[in-house]
Amino acid sequence: MDPFLQIVVSCLLPLLLIFICYHLKKSSSSTNSGPILAPEAAGAWPIIGHLHLFGGKNLTHKTLGAMADKDGPIFTIKLGSHKVVVVNNGEIAKDCLTTHDMAFSTRPTIVASKLLGYNYAMFGFAPYGDYWREMRKIATVELLSNQRLDLLKHIWSSEVDTWASELYNKLCLEKGSEKNRVLVDMKRWFGDLTEKDFMDVMLNILDGANVDGVDADTINKATCLNLMLAGSDTTMIALTWALSLLLNNPNKLQKAQLELDQIVGRERNVEESDIQNLIYLQAIIKETIRLYPPSPLLLRATKEDCTLTCGYHVRKGTRLMVNTWKIQREERVWGHNSEEFEPERFLTSHKEVDLRGKLGFEMVSFGGGRRSCHREKKAESFTMMGEEGLRTGRRWGWEVTVGVVGEGRRGWGFRG
Repeated sequence: MDPFLQIVVSCLLPLLLIFICYHLKKSSSSTNSGPILAPEAAGAWPIIGHLHLFGGKNLTHKTLGAMADKDGPIFTIKLGSHKVVVVNNGEIAKDCLTTHDMAFSTRPTIVASKLLGYNYAMFGFAPYGDYWREMRKIATVELLSNQRLDLLKHIWSSEVDTWASELYNKLCLEKGSEKNRVLVDMKRWFGDLTEKDFMDVMLNILDGANVDGVDADTINKATCLNLMLAGSDTTMIALTWALSLLLNNPNKLQKAQLELDQIVGRERNVEESDIQNLIYLQAIIKETIRLYPPSPLLLRATKEDCTLTCGYHVRKGTRLMVNTWKIQREERVWGHNSEEFEPERFLTSHKEVDLRGKLGFEMVSFGGGRRSCHREKKAESFTMMGEEGLRTGRRWGWEVTVGVVGEGRRGWGFRG
């Protein structure tokens, strides 16, 4: 046999055997009388599975949402050797994250989480166990408790005022003039506003501590990074989208400004005690998070076998993706205008729906079960007070406008 042909055959033969074994296993698993598994989405390739579907320009959650339109509210995909159950329905997500909370209480062991998260010392990415429980307790009781946040709220209010003042001075006075428009990268400015320093608190709490074999310095670094990613970054995303939506819907912006003027006035900043009376602004924040959840995909892993209420069996080690973005745009739940920015829905048809989706998991941005975020009210407060930072500028005569930048890209500006 020709040497080149021999090399080709020796390379292709193993791949052919793998392909045949894969299909034989797939056909046998579909014909046996074992537990019923969620159907596998079409388009899988040998070895890499569905990975090739996620290499285009579309974001992962949008690709999964399009697959859900064809394959149903729950299906399985293969990412290399890993099986992933994808959930695109609120009721099924509630079943996974509440009824079967313990089964889905851990995180998948990903190399990136290990290397970038100080060997899983970042408790948000840590597997379920003693270390995660202890760090969750410290974060909930010591760092993010109502008492702790109440002690820091005057700092937050001061930071909002300082932030708005710096924005005005640096951009309107230094780069432009009081009568000219100045384009602003609001994502960067919102990022500066939401950065918080928990270092001092952590040093006092963890003085010489050792939690499940992890030293205090590592815990301090990992936890501060975790809080910055989970708190500051998500708030920045929500603020940026809220501003974008309001600028593209000037009638909604006017209603929000009118409510602020009537409830708070223009002589002082919004305080946390005002938020319960700012009904329309609350609806804006809910609608923003509904359309653009800071975490469009929730990722978990199964630590034990379980059978969902819908009848599908999920084996231990299977990964779970909850498509928050798709669930919060379901036309069946949110109506024919589910893709549109309509804060009024939270004052009428969806008045009882809160950020945790307690009625039927209509909103799942903050997760569910023991790994959920329990500070959604504080997140809402911080976001609303960040919005107030822009309104602070109105006392100085700011006008927020929408402009066009470069090749048709929309930009934001201030006019003094």
